[in-house]
Amino acid sequence: MHSRRYSFQVFRMGEYYLKSGQMTPIYIDLRRIISSPRTLRMTAQALCEIIIAKGLKYDYVVGVPYAALPLATHVSDILDIPMLMKRKETKSYGTRKAIEGVFTPGNTVLLIEDVVTSGESIRETAEALREEGLKVCALTGELYSVYISA
Repeated sequence: MHSRRYSFQVFRMGEYYLKSGQMTPIYIDLRRIISSPRTLRMTAQALCEIIIAKGLKYDYVVGVPYAALPLATHVSDILDIPMLMKRKETKSYGTRKAIEGVFTPGNTVLLIEDVVTSGESIRETAEALREEGLKVCALTGELYSVYISA
């Protein structure tokens, strides 16, 4: 699977700036795997295997916007677990919800993130979920199979 990611230029060398403002000589762009349904499916399946092996307990899957949404969608489908979606910005019209989907406050969410650098995107997403009364008990960084109990 790593060779498939390489062929899609997921791993890039150069001078790239992260959301945190830090410069990095290596950039990991998992957004590119959406252009290969097979690679995206394989990546999601590998993530599901890690989730199952760790025995994680949760009621919903949430992808950290926006790069992890395709992965979370596949994980939700493969594991047959409902998915919720966190908006990056709350709309000023309609329901004005920050969290989309049907959920019960007090239930638990598994966050799916594509690549973890500073953890800021995960923190922002977890905070929005907690504001809606949801528990965030596990966070996953796909590339390195990071598991953090929150």
